[in-house]
Amino acid sequence: VSSNITTMQFTFAKQRSRLPTAFLTLLLFFTANSLFACSLAIHDWKLIHYANFKQAPLLTSLAEANFIMAQFAKESEKIFWMTEQMPLIPLSLAAGKDKDDYKHFELQILPKESMVTMASQLMAQDSGEYPLLVSSDKIGLKLAFLRDSNSDGNCYQLVLLQPSRIRAVSPNPANPQAHEVQAQVWFSAVFYLQFPFINFMSITLYPVKGNNKTLLENTSLVYQLLDKQKIKRRGALEFNPLEPKFPELP
Repeated sequence: VSSNITTMQFTFAKQRSRLPTAFLTLLLFFTANSLFACSLAIHDWKLIHYANFKQAPLLTSLAEANFIMAQFAKESEKIFWMTEQMPLIPLSLAAGKDKDDYKHFELQILPKESMVTMASQLMAQDSGEYPLLVSSDKIGLKLAFLRDSNSDGNCYQLVLLQPSRIRAVSPNPANPQAHEVQAQVWFSAVFYLQFPFINFMSITLYPVKGNNKTLLENTSLVYQLLDKQKIKRRGALEFNPLEPKFPELP
């Protein structure tokens, strides 16, 4: 391995064990009002502008972090990320506050080359240390602008979606593995336009620890718009926390 390797430390959150069913039931009971408050409006998104770039720079490393935690969290403490470019937006690969809930990985950035060749070299060295090899390619970018037909024409959503292919190889002779996944990162901003002001209703990012991460939820604005009948109220039985934030893009 080249001596000019840049070494950085990233922290990954460990996956928590599943909560008992009884606790989940109580949790849903006590949070039902807040969940409903944040999902009072029902949107009918219509695509009005769309752009699809087959090649684009890598925006963040969230998809790679999510993939590594899901597949290899217990396999290796050292990762070789073989890449030609670093993400434009340096986001943390984990989130949380409890230090005991973290696992530390050593991440080394290498020039992109054949993962098979690198894996063969590591196995031939027989050093007893087998880092995980990760690479990303086929990176694109989709931009979508949508209007809510259930509103008075002033409720919009901006979506940035980045698809990519992630490959990972674990050259450990005791447990060799090779994985390939089609991944995606997306950012969604829902806002209400009251010219010349833009009032954000919600901002969401995916994936953060495998789930959507709500960065902003302006419930008071939603209540105001519902009272003025500017947006459509959702029925009490229509709430589905798993429904997509936006329609599938072409």
